[in-house]
Amino acid sequence: MPFIAWSYFYPFGVLTSPFAHASLGHVTGNLLGTLTLAPIAEYAISHYPTRRGSQSFSSLRTNPFVRVFAIPVGSLVGGLLTGVFSFGPVIGFSGVVFAFAGFALVRYPLVTLLALVGRRVVGLVYQSLRNPEIVASGRTEFVTPWFANIAIHGHYYGFLLGAIAGLLVVRARTHRPSSGRLWFGFVGFAVFQALWALYLPLGGDRYRLYRAVGVGVVFGLATLLTVAALSSRRPLVRRIDLKRHEAAVGLVVVVLLAMSVVAVPVNLIAVADQSNASQGVEIRDYHVFYGEEIPNGYVAGVDVPLYNESQEFNASGVIVTSERRSLWYPAVRKGQLARTGNRTVRIGGADWERTVEVNRTGWQVLGNGTAYKIFFRTDTEPKRLVYTSDRVRADPRVDGRNISIRPTNGSYELVVTNGNTTLETAPIPEPNNETTVAGLRFNRSGTKLTVFSDDTRIQIASRETH
Repeated sequence: MPFIAWSYFYPFGVLTSPFAHASLGHVTGNLLGTLTLAPIAEYAISHYPTRRGSQSFSSLRTNPFVRVFAIPVGSLVGGLLTGVFSFGPVIGFSGVVFAFAGFALVRYPLVTLLALVGRRVVGLVYQSLRNPEIVASGRTEFVTPWFANIAIHGHYYGFLLGAIAGLLVVRARTHRPSSGRLWFGFVGFAVFQALWALYLPLGGDRYRLYRAVGVGVVFGLATLLTVAALSSRRPLVRRIDLKRHEAAVGLVVVVLLAMSVVAVPVNLIAVADQSNASQGVEIRDYHVFYGEEIPNGYVAGVDVPLYNESQEFNASGVIVTSERRSLWYPAVRKGQLARTGNRTVRIGGADWERTVEVNRTGWQVLGNGTAYKIFFRTDTEPKRLVYTSDRVRADPRVDGRNISIRPTNGSYELVVTNGNTTLETAPIPEPNNETTVAGLRFNRSGTKLTVFSDDTRIQIASRETH
């Protein structure tokens, strides 16, 4: 969390986010992409001058010892630019990987596509060595749409950065790929890497995918980049001495600048006052709590109509906030916690880390949902209750009475009511025990809770298992 670009008001995250990663799989994927695409980009630049008549060491630009640093320096600059101008929150080196791809495609489009296939092969070999055999089975999972985990703006921004750099290099040389190869290379890469997946979050774990618009952008951008790479030097507007290739390349630059301009107000966000947040734990500047239907805690500094409207949502789950870091993040969704029962939230800074263990227990009530409790435990504090749901009433009526389960600070209670009148309450019995509440006998066998009345027997609830 401390290395994510949450906002311009947290410059440390903006500067570190392009070079940090969220997981081992994340860094492995970007490492494979770099090893696949960066050599093609470096070969396209060449350590030695390629123009006829030029000599090595004749100038700074032709010095091989200078040219060898083109990729490392370009990676650093490209990473910083993607960190500054990507729609936050973002983390990862993928913007630079896409910049390598954009650069390589301008010079070697088909080789770059073959390299992507090779990357998949290398990735498969790596996974087969790491996990040579697995056993899989059907299971219930909480999943978000695959495209919702893509930093699409950062990918596009890095891709255009690399493509513009590649255009400047290719335009200065005589050898260029054919228009068909170039256009096909751009389209193939964009489809292969899902650059068509333009989306906006709608809140409540819902997202809107603009598939048709995304496909149109891919084909339009491929055409524009092809024209920019291959257009002639003939004048387009003689009055201002504007040549065709200058106009095409300039239009690509305008697209990149427009993305940069839009990113500025999007990232000028701050965290609203969280003094009324639910009880949780305080660890240095972090506040971690559990809540449901909590409004998005970010406040926009500048109104960006379409984007800001997509940020008007409520979140349910474990939420992490830090005013110092301009951080407001649903770290664990309600559905995720309901599925797994336990999650770990990691927070920290550049030189420290703490964990918050989150645990959910509950009773699934027949026909009407789950009554549950949420507990937190930190490195320095014991397990404690931080949230209880409302009581949940079972659908069946037994002898004209309703049965509910209510979470309490100590345990779970059985509540027997008749209309609006509470007849009696009692704790749910321990496993393999029973109790009588308002004339109804309740038996708990393992995780099952059954009610008995004369010849009536109904299993009204079961303990959550994960």
